[in-house]
Amino acid sequence: VPGEAAVDVNPEPNDAVTAGEDVEPPLKRPHNIADPKVSIDVDVEEPSETTEKADNSTKEPERKRKETLMYALYNDQQPGRQMSEGGHSKGMVIFDGEAGVWIQHSVPEFLDTSLGRYTFPGNALRNAQTVMCITFGTPEVDTIAHHLIQHRANVYDKSVPSELSQRYPSMNDLLKGDYSRARAGVKEYTMTSLGGMRFQSVSKPASSTIDIYSDFIAQRVATDSLLVQSWLLGRSQRIGPYCNGSTTVLDSEYVSLHMPTQPLKWRRTKDHSKWAVAVHAPWFCFGSLNRVMSQKERGGEVTCMRNTHVHGLFKSAHETAEHC
Repeated sequence: VPGEAAVDVNPEPNDAVTAGEDVEPPLKRPHNIADPKVSIDVDVEEPSETTEKADNSTKEPERKRKETLMYALYNDQQPGRQMSEGGHSKGMVIFDGEAGVWIQHSVPEFLDTSLGRYTFPGNALRNAQTVMCITFGTPEVDTIAHHLIQHRANVYDKSVPSELSQRYPSMNDLLKGDYSRARAGVKEYTMTSLGGMRFQSVSKPASSTIDIYSDFIAQRVATDSLLVQSWLLGRSQRIGPYCNGSTTVLDSEYVSLHMPTQPLKWRRTKDHSKWAVAVHAPWFCFGSLNRVMSQKERGGEVTCMRNTHVHGLFKSAHETAEHC
């Protein structure tokens, strides 16, 4: 976390997607599972699945002074509020003058940078969660800022060193709460990570009252049918299956992790993560929006990559999905 125990923002040029599936027993605990907490780490270069108890605190990071880092922590609401008109998204952007990290996640609660370390919140263990981390160079800083401004991300903690604020005007606008750079309609951005991986980020403002998966990702990014995992509980009506000729967007019913020694399977009612995979093309997308009607009226983000290995692992996790 930024502050007294900051993330090393000069990482090796490698990219990682980390899906931390930490759940209580979703159905009945299988007799061969002693500890239901499982962490699945997927690296875009060397994808793998590992079964281990989740690491709930940061490893010893390189300490950096707050004055040398520019960062923004954002959430789907402001602390102390039950609802928000801003973007339904969670994450952080942190960087110095050379490189940075963009983290997107589904984990509840707010990160407290004053603690100097991160502890996984207890209520997050009730359901599966996902976290995606991308390392990037400074040329992408303002692109990420535009993306966050476009869907009015709720920044609740920040650091604005004067030197960096002058170098990155769009990020400075975001941290000041200036959303005047936002434009009408859904916007798509192309970014390249330090490791050379290309990402397509999609930012939807609240004024665009669409289902971002069926109306944009399936049509404009993947150009393919999608299987979507998202949080469908709550008071809002589900959007339901999208069936339009050869293109379908279907919600997951069961998710499974195919570990050789510790297989797990759970219903979508125990999974708070938001992600999608194309049915045929090797697209994986990490989202912030759920496929329920109320989310059409919220801003939000989806970040996609075309990667055969990551796509294959997440697609295999879709045990069953709805039908048209």
